[in-house]
Amino acid sequence: ENEDSAPDLAVPPPCPPPPQEEEVDAQPELKQQPDPAAAAGIPAAATHAEPEMVLNFKLPDESFKEVVIRNRPLGLDFKRSSPICMKTVHKGSIGDKLGVQAGWLIYNVNGEDVSSQPFEYTYKLLKEVSAMLPMTESSE
Repeated sequence: ENEDSAPDLAVPPPCPPPPQEEEVDAQPELKQQPDPAAAAGIPAAATHAEPEMVLNFKLPDESFKEVVIRNRPLGLDFKRSSPICMKTVHKGSIGDKLGVQAGWLIYNVNGEDVSSQPFEYTYKLLKEVSAMLPMTESSE
């Protein structure tokens, strides 16, 4: 009877393990699966809407502001710091139109707290997320 119950122990866990950095290159292949968002750890809503990057900034007055970016180039320059600090916001750029200002700190990228992550980690995440955004030919 013990042998009959053994297959029950072999049932895989319901949640996939969090993606490792090595799996980043495999993401295009994940799109062929029924639910690529769950496999990549992206909220399901993100796959059904236009791509967007949600940044949560800590402002100099200690308040927070969420900015949703749907196009690039962002027009933002930042310091190599942790958390990343906005250095320059180019006039007329997408970042400028969304109200981003120099001195703001990036605390959150698409729901992930990056306030205590090293610069390299947050920069890589920003590059990966912004790469999914469509380019804007001209801005009004």
